[in-house]
Amino acid sequence: MKRMKRYQRLLAIVLCTVMAVAPITALAGSPLSSAAENQPPVAATLSGGDDQTPAADPADEEITLTEEPAEEPAEEPAEDPAEDETEPAEAPVPEEEPETAPAITDPNAVTVVMNGETLAFDAYARTIDGVTYVPLRGFFEAMGCTVGWDAGKKAITVTRADELNADFKVDSRLVNANGRSFYMDQPARTVADNAMIPLRAAAKIFTCEVAWDAVSRVATLTGGAVLESGETFYDADELLWLTRIVYHEAGNQKLDGKVAVANVVLNRKASTMFPNTVYDVIYDTHSGVQFITKSDKSIFRTPTAECELAAKLAIEGYVTAPNCLFFATKRAHQYCWASRHRQVYAIIGDHVFYL
Repeated sequence: MKRMKRYQRLLAIVLCTVMAVAPITALAGSPLSSAAENQPPVAATLSGGDDQTPAADPADEEITLTEEPAEEPAEEPAEDPAEDETEPAEAPVPEEEPETAPAITDPNAVTVVMNGETLAFDAYARTIDGVTYVPLRGFFEAMGCTVGWDAGKKAITVTRADELNADFKVDSRLVNANGRSFYMDQPARTVADNAMIPLRAAAKIFTCEVAWDAVSRVATLTGGAVLESGETFYDADELLWLTRIVYHEAGNQKLDGKVAVANVVLNRKASTMFPNTVYDVIYDTHSGVQFITKSDKSIFRTPTAECELAAKLAIEGYVTAPNCLFFATKRAHQYCWASRHRQVYAIIGDHVFYL
């Protein structure tokens, strides 16, 4: 047994000595050369002592080289929504709603509808003394017109290109528009610093039909054509002779007296009892001389502008002597035929008018 141990020790010493002095290149043909390339040599460990097992021969060890796996890229942590640096889209800012006019509580307020469209005015339309008024500026600007104001004369002018030229005056019923003259139902007036005119007069400027709903208080206008000019609306010959006879008979009278004379002429023209033209009515002598004979040339005197205005107002429908067919001066009243056979309608100025 002791001999065997000595033999093992001797063999181990020999092997260690050989390995120590053998050049490293001697191992080039070893099966380890390819597997252990670039690996440090394995050092044999010799342990002394009778009770220890000698270290294993490196040649006897099975060495397995495995290829190291390529490093996988580290997974990026999922983004925390709370740490997202992207700013959230701003919520859309709601558009400001347009300011609405305060509700109108005036029981006299009127809604005006033009060809299906409700007209909006700064000052609302309303009824005054039973007549529907609209704000003059608001109405005509809604119709595309330009409105001018003369504070000294309290006069308003309305124009639209070359198709409309009209004027109004506060506290007056008279309207001059496109060479025509007519009266409104009530005068223009100022309400809360706004010039107002009767709706029907405004409608006439644009030849509108007017419908009124008393329950809903809605005035509906249908139309829109600009008022026909005086040059085409009036018969020039008729207007001339009517103006002349007004001047001849009532040139010194107030406007209503002048209009009354024009009314008598037009009433006769419309009656089957008299000729059917202004000229023939003026010179008619069938039932006496009411106006003038052809021998009297005073009718050719130049009439005043107010006489022409009276003639226009009468043609437009203004009446101060309705249905009257005769008239006489107050001085001749008791001597004339009409005073004995016709009913007196009224005394206007210096004339008495008969039905």
